[in-house]
Amino acid sequence: MTTTTTLSSSTTSKFYIYYDNLAQINEEYYKFYELNKEWQKKSFLGVQFLQNPNDAITIAEILHDQDIDLVIETGTYRGGAALFFASIMY
Repeated sequence: MTTTTTLSSSTTSKFYIYYDNLAQINEEYYKFYELNKEWQKKSFLGVQFLQNPNDAITIAEILHDQDIDLVIETGTYRGGAALFFASIMY
């Protein structure tokens, strides 16, 4: 069975996604995310945050589950990810 989903971006273009399984949904999400430069539109507490939100939550869960005491971030842009991870660690 094929399901059709329409996603609209802020530029009024529409994307039609035909999918048969969860892996295909995930792949189409990442295509949409990159095509529309969604990574440039995210912030955390008002600070630009270039980390993919799904990746950030996954990393936060790992930090919590593994009881990590120290995170060293390199290559920060404006500090949104550093602020996010600092708040998770606190």
